[in-house]
Amino acid sequence: MLAQLATNCHQSNCTGHIDNTPAYYIFGGIGAVMLIGIAFAAGDSAIRHRITTRGVAATAEIVKVAPRQFMRDGMVRLDLTLAVTPPDGEAFEAETDHTFPITALPQAGWTVPVRYRAENHYRVLVSGEAAPPAPPPAAGPAAEPAGGPAGGPAA
Repeated sequence: MLAQLATNCHQSNCTGHIDNTPAYYIFGGIGAVMLIGIAFAAGDSAIRHRITTRGVAATAEIVKVAPRQFMRDGMVRLDLTLAVTPPDGEAFEAETDHTFPITALPQAGWTVPVRYRAENHYRVLVSGEAAPPAPPPAAGPAAEPAGGPAGGPAA
């Protein structure tokens, strides 16, 4: 009888209600994880805004491209390794990600405008469209030989 009373007391929390403490832990844990995720997303958005508005503008050459995520709307998020050339100072390498339309995917060797934090080169954001490298300059007309055109007499 005492064992039965102890079992009933545990299940009903000695108040006549069913003990649903595990549900509180589960839903509380899910809620806490969601709040932490929202806080990180808001912080990341604020940092991106700060770099976009106050960051140093530079040009970067794409060193490496790796697909990260294909999206339904015809966009692809790519992981990029960039060789950033600041307006003044020494070039540095950085990694970032950016979303591009599937019809305009950049390749290694292309250039892209970027912005970065002057005090911390760790965060680099792509700030414009990628462009293929400029074609080499066309060869101009060949210089005439010293004797005149086509080997004729010099004037």
